[in-house]
Amino acid sequence: MVTTNDENRIKWLDISKGIAIILMIIGHMPNYIPSVLREAIYSFHMPFFFIISGYCFYPSKYSMMGYVKKRIHKLLIPYFMFSIIELVFFLFYDSNCKDINLKLKDIFLNGNGCHLEWFFMSLFWTEILAMFLAKIVSQKRRVYVCFLLIIIGIACSVSKIVLPFKIDASL
Repeated sequence: MVTTNDENRIKWLDISKGIAIILMIIGHMPNYIPSVLREAIYSFHMPFFFIISGYCFYPSKYSMMGYVKKRIHKLLIPYFMFSIIELVFFLFYDSNCKDINLKLKDIFLNGNGCHLEWFFMSLFWTEILAMFLAKIVSQKRRVYVCFLLIIIGIACSVSKIVLPFKIDASL
């Protein structure tokens, strides 16, 4: 069993994670907060999660395949578990859940999950792309490749192009 030592924790990072979680919860309470506050929170809270995740990113610690396996266990397995549990819940308790094929497509192709699980899939691809850049792309070319990926992401967003498994959101 691995235990964490409080001395090794980065306090400001833990506080940042707590703030990000609180903002996410507040942002998902549309009936209880003013729309202007919700819009403000939505303008940065998800990038904030990604930045915090990226701060703890150490590409030299893993091989490419070892990292992919770790991310599958940490992100994709929970994504599919939560999505399927939520799907079963909706099938039994939500009379509006009529089109199971649409829900299955959302889980297994679109990467949306049943409702809120899209974040797992998007973070997975973002982290895999980051590891790919760190391991495969030379340091001189990373800025250019990142810029190209950002342009592709913006083009997908503007053109309303949706790529499978939330790859468009990751870009």
